[in-house]
Formats: sequence, C-alpha cells, structure tokens
Amino acid sequence: MVAVGASASGRTTLGPIRWGRSGANTHFLKHPDDICDAFWPALETILHSVISLLATGILAAVAYGDLRTRRIPNKLVAAIGILGLARIFVVGDPNAAFYTLAAAAAVFAAALLLFWRSLVGGGDVKLLAASVLLVGHYDLFRFLFVMSLCGMLLALAVVAADRLGPWLRPVPRSATAIPAEEQTATPARLSVPYGVAIAAAGVVTLVLQSFVQV
Repeated sequence: MVAVGASASGRTTLGPIRWGRSGANTHFLKHPDDICDAFWPALETILHSVISLLATGILAAVAYGDLRTRRIPNKLVAAIGILGLARIFVVGDPNAAFYTLAAAAAVFAAALLLFWRSLVGGGDVKLLAASVLLVGHYDLFRFLFVMSLCGMLLALAVVAADRLGPWLRPVPRSATAIPAEEQTATPARLSVPYGVAIAAAGVVTLVLQSFVQV
C-alpha cells in the first residue's frame, strides 16, 4: 500500500510501501530495491525448480538414447550445460561460480584421460562436465559417488546379459547350419552406456537438492 502525503513544499510525495499484516509485524519497503529483495527468494526457488525439471527431462532423454543407440547428442549435452550456467547465474555467488567452473574443468580433464584410454566415450566426457556445472561444486562428491555406483551396477547388468544371453535366446537353427566365418568370428567388445549412469546420478542429485531446499 502506498501512502500519499504532502511535503513542506506542497508537492505530493509517495510514502513507504506497507508490506505484511498490520500490527507489530508490519515493516516498510522504503526503496524499490527492497521490493526485489522481498520477492527474490521466492523467484529464486521457482527458477531452481524450473531448471531442475527441465534438466531431469533432458537427462532422462539422454539415458534412453544412450541405452538404445550408445550415442549422446551434442544438443542435449549443450542444453544441460546451459541449464548449469543458468543455475550459476541464479545463485549469484561469484565464489560458488568459480569453484563450480573449476570443478567442471577438473572433471573434464580427468574424463578426457579416460577417453584417451578408450575407457569412456566422447559423449560421456562432455555430459559429465556439463552435469558438474548443473549440480554444482558443493554436491560434486555425492554426484560422483552415485554415478560410480550406478556405473558399477550398469556394468554388471551388461556383463550378465551378455553371459546369459545365449541361454535365454531361442536357437532357430542348428549349429551345423551356421557358416564357418560366424562360428570363428571374434565377439564384439562389450560397451557400457555410461551416459545412463551419469544421467541417473544427475537426476538423483537434483532430487536430493530439492529436498534440502524445502
């Protein structure tokens, strides 16, 4: 509510904005910046929720695509990175921004070494760095722990499916009908869709962060 009065010079002036219930708990917003300060915490919570929901949907799409095609589109990785940068901007803490960017760079460098040794794919490296931007430096170790756990379970599932596959699949033809080149062919190297583990860790971390904020 705006109070209107007259100054000593006769000009009409706007008094302070009354905010809250009347009585002892009533305080005044004496400057336009005070209005921003009053509404910003709620707006910040809404922005964090929107970013988390969008990121969860994108990470789910990444996991599904990597599981089916063993590929992670660059567009989805870029979207995760942009959401991470937007989250850093919303927080507005220069120190947190510096530590998060440094953590993302360090994780990217370490993952690049794994890519050089052909242990992970290039898409996994980019997605991992983008996910660190999203979850922030504070929850980095929790994110890496969940990712490692999901990756281990995923690797065990891939190995189990490969070992049990011949026993579970029906045999449509006799072994004598299989060409000699197929019988002597070298089995393909197992590939673990590690993007699924990264995406799962990102979603779990975001969910835990939302509970902490509440």
